[in-house]
Amino acid sequence: MASFATSVRAPVPRVASNRPDPARLCSRFIARSMVESHGAVAAWPSHIIVKHAYSIDKLKKKGVPTWPTTSVEAKTFSRTYERNEDCYILQGKALVTPEGGEPTQLVPGDFATFPVGMAATWEVSEPLRKHYRMH
Repeated sequence: MASFATSVRAPVPRVASNRPDPARLCSRFIARSMVESHGAVAAWPSHIIVKHAYSIDKLKKKGVPTWPTTSVEAKTFSRTYERNEDCYILQGKALVTPEGGEPTQLVPGDFATFPVGMAATWEVSEPLRKHYRMH
C-alpha cells in the first residue's frame, strides 16, 4: 500500500508561453459580445431599458405570465437595485428617474429592465400593478 507522501503528485511547473491564455480570451470575448448584443447591459447602471407594446408571444416566451405580481400605491419613493429586474406593467402609471439620468414614463404594456446598482426615484401617479423577475 502506498503511503500518503508517495501517492500525492507534485504540481507540474507551468512553462512560460507566448500564446495567450484561452480562458482569458474566452471571457473577454463573452463579456464584449454581451455588451455589444444586449442594449441593457451596454447602458448599465444608469439607464432603464423600456420596450413599449411588447407582444403576447414575447411575453409568453419569457414566461412573464408565471412571474409574481406586486402592487404599488400612488406615492414617491427611492430604490437602489441590488439585482437586475425585469418588469411588465399591467396597470397604472409611473415616472422613474435614475440618479443622474433621464426620466422614463412607464404605462401598461411596457416591459422594463432595471440594472443592478442603479438608484432611481419612482413617482407613481396611478396605482401600479406589475409582473416582475429579479435575476
